[in-house]
Amino acid sequence: MAISTKPRKLEVPDSATGTLLKIFLREQKKSPGPSLLTVLSITIGVAAIVGVDITSHSALSEFERANRLSSGFSTHQVVGGATGLDENIYAAIKLDGRFPDTAPIVQAEVLVNHGDQTWQLLGIDPLSDYRIRESALLGSEYAEQPEIAWPIHVPDTQIWPVGSTLTLHYGSQQQEFTVAGEIFDESGQSDMHAEGFLVTDIMWAQAFLNRVGLLTRIDLRLDSEASPRTLQILLPDSVRLIDLQTRHTSQKYMTRAFRTNLTALGYLTLLVAMFLIYSSTVFQIARRRGLLSQLRAIGYTHHEITRILGTELSIIALSGVSMGIGLGYLLSALMLGLVTDTINLLYFDLAHGALELPGETILKSVVMGLLGTAIAGAVPIREAGQVTVQALSKRTFEEGKTLTLSRRMLPVAICFFGLGALILMFSGQSLAIAFAGLFLLVLGPAASTPWLIYHICRILGPLADSTLGLVAKTAVINIRSHLSRTGISVIALSLAVSTSLGVALMIDSFRYSVDNWINHYMRSDLYVASTVPDEPYFSELFRAEVATVDGIQDTGYSTRISIQSEFGLHDLLAMDIGPSSFLGFMIQSPPGADLWDRFNQPRTALISESFANRHAVSVGDEIPLPTTQGDIPFEVIGIYLDYSSEHGLLTLSWDNFDRYFPNPGPTTASVILEPGAIPSDIEKAISSLESAPEQLLVRSNQELREQILKIFDQTFEITDILRWLTVLVAMTGMIFSLVALQLERSSLNAKLKAVGFSRVQLAMQIISETSITGFLAGLIAIPVGLMLCLSLIEVINVRSFGWTMMNHIDPMLVLAAVGISTLSATAAGIYPAMRMWRTPITAGLRDE
Repeated sequence: MAISTKPRKLEVPDSATGTLLKIFLREQKKSPGPSLLTVLSITIGVAAIVGVDITSHSALSEFERANRLSSGFSTHQVVGGATGLDENIYAAIKLDGRFPDTAPIVQAEVLVNHGDQTWQLLGIDPLSDYRIRESALLGSEYAEQPEIAWPIHVPDTQIWPVGSTLTLHYGSQQQEFTVAGEIFDESGQSDMHAEGFLVTDIMWAQAFLNRVGLLTRIDLRLDSEASPRTLQILLPDSVRLIDLQTRHTSQKYMTRAFRTNLTALGYLTLLVAMFLIYSSTVFQIARRRGLLSQLRAIGYTHHEITRILGTELSIIALSGVSMGIGLGYLLSALMLGLVTDTINLLYFDLAHGALELPGETILKSVVMGLLGTAIAGAVPIREAGQVTVQALSKRTFEEGKTLTLSRRMLPVAICFFGLGALILMFSGQSLAIAFAGLFLLVLGPAASTPWLIYHICRILGPLADSTLGLVAKTAVINIRSHLSRTGISVIALSLAVSTSLGVALMIDSFRYSVDNWINHYMRSDLYVASTVPDEPYFSELFRAEVATVDGIQDTGYSTRISIQSEFGLHDLLAMDIGPSSFLGFMIQSPPGADLWDRFNQPRTALISESFANRHAVSVGDEIPLPTTQGDIPFEVIGIYLDYSSEHGLLTLSWDNFDRYFPNPGPTTASVILEPGAIPSDIEKAISSLESAPEQLLVRSNQELREQILKIFDQTFEITDILRWLTVLVAMTGMIFSLVALQLERSSLNAKLKAVGFSRVQLAMQIISETSITGFLAGLIAIPVGLMLCLSLIEVINVRSFGWTMMNHIDPMLVLAAVGISTLSATAAGIYPAMRMWRTPITAGLRDE
């Protein structure tokens, strides 16, 4: 009878899985710290995505809410020039009979009770407004209390009770209004979405705002494609009909690049967190090698161990995702204010709205968190299940496999890098595709990091021995010998530091370019503007009196309006300046051209670089603009550098603007002083002119420059938060890797103690090892950060904002990146060193 030589599998009872689960639960209860740190890593990665997503969604919801309350169900608006719209036009539209859903509106920004919060005062006609807005804006109280003078309706009468008075301020004007009731929605309930709005009858609004006979706009709901064309025939040439869907889409498009950049940083944080999850999973396995070897020895299969480890990681992942959603919500509370302020500064006015957690954000965070955890934890869990009992009991990994894998990853790294570069170059105008290429471009060097670390350490070993001694040499050898741990640590840290460095260099280059542009563009000594809302125009008398002030050499005037053309919503700048001020334009195309004479010719325009790039417009093209005489084509004579408007800026001479557009007057003035004139004296002289507006703001060149750069710095505060969050994630991952490494090397450390190494020497060795690891990560981060900076400047920023900038590499930022990397890794080594210090020799030699 043949005897089988095949090894028999030890049968485990059916309750083995339950017993195994109890063992792991008891072990978790005994030492929960590592699992909590794993949860933390997942939490931070998910929180970054959730925070950015909630912030973007809440900001857009606030934008749509404000438009919904302000515009209601309107599909179109009739608007006039800067001075307003004659209310007789509304009467003509109403009498025509074909446009029943029409409502006149007077709207302005006001202050309440000497506060600094801006409110929107909305003057409506209750008899026609119900056709446009879903809110019963004046409620029933208005009809019941016609004797109330200056009535006003507020979002919540708990703040301002009915019958109380509010003092509204508009420029130099102020008026007491009586609270007559709340703003109601269509169901008759208080409209909680009306925050930031005050509503009154259009008659009272016109009287308070000094706009009797004038409207801000006319809201219409047109129900057929023929209606806009039919209505346009009734309107004078100076009046425009605006499609609200097109305008709202244009306004949301303005913030698309800004929101996409934040989303990319959030996903990058999750990417770094995946390396951290990998490190924490390896740490969990390294800490349990003794337990796992015992379980394998008594008959548990690798499938059972893999399954229980996967179940454990899934539970940890769900906990991390849940906490990440909560932390992301808290993070968004901080970010929403910064994002709203940035949108207010760069794009359009937006109130600080409430946080909203959409269902798709929860779904996306759960999917991304679980998927990222599964990808990061799959490899170490699979290896733990397949390693033999002997290998588990010796607490070692086959580092040769890691080195072989690092060599095999070189072609992959090159492919990632090349594919990323190709995607960046040929991604067209798609920002999402460009970011995908950028991620591949960054992952390429990351994939080659273990191979680089191995060969760098081969060179550093002899140098460390001859210069720093045995402890440093041992540290370098340990880094090379434990590549499976140190390689992942360096990847995570270098990825975080290179990202932080690349973004920091891009911001610094941007700031340098803006500062250079300001110095070139702002050639005047003083800048004057009126702060009266909606009426900031200088009279002819004021301009004449300014010219008589002693000490003034020259003055220039300008005004800026928003127009809706076939290119969407953009700004138009009209300038009344001399040849010396015109030299402030940094003409990009045609290079070196003198365009002063052509600038003053009829129907010519300069366009900003961002406008040219966004709309593919070149010198010599014609741009049709909506004027008082209909659509008139203007020839593009030059393209200039401008950082004041990412969605595009057109500049006309004052004569062209006055000829083709409603011109109530300039809104800003630039003043060049005579040599020896004292700026403060000229400021006082201008402010004291009899014809000067009551709220006149006069600022020096230096003061205005500082304010512009302050606004610039404020726009990148949220970026800094996400950058440092990424570095924090990487630093946490470094701690995981080092603690896991020390657990695996406990036997080696014990032998070193036994042969005479002091605890101080071993602690210094660990600190040296972590410091060198951080230093190497910083060195690797330098070329990656420079490449990232170049890609952001040359590709991402051009696609996002339409402008170019100068490359300005600050050596201090590069040194700071290496320093942060080194210090972070050094700090991460303190805990492993302390752990080794307290571990007795016998514990390390137990398995020998």
